[in-house]
Amino acid sequence: GPDTVSALSMGASSSQDVAPATTTPTRPLWDTKKEDFVECWDVQHVQAWLRAQGLQQYNDVIDHFRVDGESLLSLANILSSGNAELNCPLIVQAQAIESPDSFARFRDAVAQLAQRYEAQLPHPTSPSTVFEPHHIPTVEAPSDVENKTKVVLFYHQQTEHGKNHGSRSISRNWATQPRICRRYVGCEIVPLPTRSDLSVSYERLYSPLVEHVPVGPSLATLADLLRFSLSVTGTRDAWQALTMPRAAVSKRANASSGGLHPTEAYVLLPAAQGSLPAGTYHYVPRHHALERRAATVPEAMSSMVGTHTGDGPFFCLIAVTSVYWRETWKYGERGYRYCMMDAGHAVGAIRMSAARLGLCAQILPGVTSDTIEAWTGVADANRLADAEEHEYGVCMLAVYGPSMRSEIVSLVSNGRADAPPSVWYGVPNKHSSLHYRWDIVHAVSEATRRDVHSLPCQPEPSCRVEYALAPGPRSSPSSEEIILARRSAVDFTNRSITVEQFVQVLWRAMPSHTHTPHDVMPWSARVHLFIMVYNVEGLQPGLYVLLRNEDARESLVRATSESFFAWQGVPSCVGLSLYLLKEMEQTDAASLSCEMSCTQNIAKNGAFSLGMVADLKGLIDHAGPCVYPHLHIEAGILGQQLYLEATSLGLGATGMGCFLDDLAEQTFGLRDKPEQAWKTLYHFAVGVPSRDDRYPPYNYTKTIFEDALEEVQ
Repeated sequence: GPDTVSALSMGASSSQDVAPATTTPTRPLWDTKKEDFVECWDVQHVQAWLRAQGLQQYNDVIDHFRVDGESLLSLANILSSGNAELNCPLIVQAQAIESPDSFARFRDAVAQLAQRYEAQLPHPTSPSTVFEPHHIPTVEAPSDVENKTKVVLFYHQQTEHGKNHGSRSISRNWATQPRICRRYVGCEIVPLPTRSDLSVSYERLYSPLVEHVPVGPSLATLADLLRFSLSVTGTRDAWQALTMPRAAVSKRANASSGGLHPTEAYVLLPAAQGSLPAGTYHYVPRHHALERRAATVPEAMSSMVGTHTGDGPFFCLIAVTSVYWRETWKYGERGYRYCMMDAGHAVGAIRMSAARLGLCAQILPGVTSDTIEAWTGVADANRLADAEEHEYGVCMLAVYGPSMRSEIVSLVSNGRADAPPSVWYGVPNKHSSLHYRWDIVHAVSEATRRDVHSLPCQPEPSCRVEYALAPGPRSSPSSEEIILARRSAVDFTNRSITVEQFVQVLWRAMPSHTHTPHDVMPWSARVHLFIMVYNVEGLQPGLYVLLRNEDARESLVRATSESFFAWQGVPSCVGLSLYLLKEMEQTDAASLSCEMSCTQNIAKNGAFSLGMVADLKGLIDHAGPCVYPHLHIEAGILGQQLYLEATSLGLGATGMGCFLDDLAEQTFGLRDKPEQAWKTLYHFAVGVPSRDDRYPPYNYTKTIFEDALEEVQ
């Protein structure tokens, strides 16, 4: 799923990533509870890490893990990997750990085993040595929309998973796992307050903004906006988060594919917010802090200072960028899709956080990719970073008080790139020691960049007040509790949910019913849901479709090849554009859902799963290649919404980027037409979650470990 956390990587590129010896825990290693140790070591982790670090660091770093005899016994079994010669001695020593001396003997035995592994370690593999090169359509000029369209369609086809084929990727090299956070060495760091005095019910996030009293400009407002959208909300083990910065062991308010978080955020402030001076800032989620990249903002923003100073409304721009390498390292060519969906999750999270403060938020469609990179200093930083670690501008959001609507509509609406600040502070950190390049990812990125040649995307009214109340009364927990508790379910319990819960989740997905977070998009809903129901009380198992925009019905009916699709309204779901297409047996629906989701059992253990689809070719022909990332952003926004609504109902959810495109589209009746215009973008599952206590709340308190880590980063 988008937030599935990869196993703990031991891949550090230099000995500097190892915390100083002074940070060794004072609690004896042989007297620590098993729960304090994260058992996610495997042979590949240890092999790659040993190669990168060298054996000398191994004895030092293993001292940093709080383990007991039982955990070390498990480690011994994993490391031995069935090696009869070494297995027994390691197990015996692990069982006998009762003192510092016995622990040292065990550590020496592991070191001997590591020496045997050293000669067998895999070397990094380049895609060019594994795969035949793609014949990617050539784009002759920035205005060559026809060939850009061919590139996009070619990319999507090449990155589809099927029963007998998959998108290209190579085995992960844990020694090159990228960091999941950009840092700028040498920048002024501004810690943000973590305690919020504002408490807002979850239901109020969906109230018309005319009923809200928006907060004014202040440092606390900005801190709340970022904390409840992009910050770290939980971590498996605070010790590991500090001593092993590359390990994907944390959860954030915004979901992410594989916990790799390719998305970065930059805040442009045209006026001071309390003690925070105006300027351009980079947000650091792990520390809930800002790095001041520049002391100024572009002229287009500076001209608006007079509208929000003093007692005026809050106003800032938030730029969303993406580091493709963080996803392609693991997912290969399909990684670009995940980067755009992750950006959508971030955008949705920002919109919900803004609603909590009574503020509006909207994507500015006239801002080009070049403008985003220039205004944030990313273009400058890319000249200093490795080519594969470049950031790319995805979108720019305006966050503002409702009274500023007219100014926001006119802001850079023609894509004008005003002069960025001339002086930038800080040098970007290095993500990995080695990289490999996926040419097709960079080709689709170039083809989908929004530039002056892109077809215009006219914004629709934001902060709409037309609004329909969700069905039935319900108690409402605090929005803070729901946002900070959001997690990706690791599994479901096979228990059913009520039809009322089902309707409530889908109700929130309808832009015509709830303006938050859907009004962040300056376009009408283009993504629709095919839903496989198999464990909802009072609802026939089978295949359903939810039209989020009724204008698409005629096109979708023509696109489906299954003439026996019923398209029956659902009486128990009044008010929703929900249609039953095909009745199925419960077990058949659950099994098919699992098969479509790359045989992930979580897809059949819940109550229902869904696939997000869009008229890919039709929309690209109408709006140009830049609509491709927009569709994935919309899917990510919708996914973030589904997470929060499920959490508010006591349910769980998980996004699934791994699904069989061909089987899904065949199931949805979209596969047999000559023009396969409708494509699947993202899959999701909802149900009653299994208990997951792996991620306690994150503590931002600075410690000696954090200080040491900042020095080496």
